[in-house]
Amino acid sequence: MGNTLAEDIIHLLEHFIDDDLRGEIKQQYNSDRLPPSYSQIGMETTDMMDENSRNELIMGPIVGSFDAAMKNPDFKNVMDNFLETFKSYNQ
Repeated sequence: MGNTLAEDIIHLLEHFIDDDLRGEIKQQYNSDRLPPSYSQIGMETTDMMDENSRNELIMGPIVGSFDAAMKNPDFKNVMDNFLETFKSYNQ
């Protein structure tokens, strides 16, 4: 399920990530990378949970991140612009 969730989250956010941010994300990933753990491989199937549970699992980190960012005045304007862009893609 991990790869499927990652692909869904990427699909939701890819319109908002420019090349500079993509480069920063890759750089951070490379510096944080841990050796792979295959103990959860059984969870990487879409048959493991229903669609509502899967959507909640996807949206939880996204919503939590937006809530935290909106409380930070330095990021509020950026998030407001991000929200307007997001709304325009979903009309």
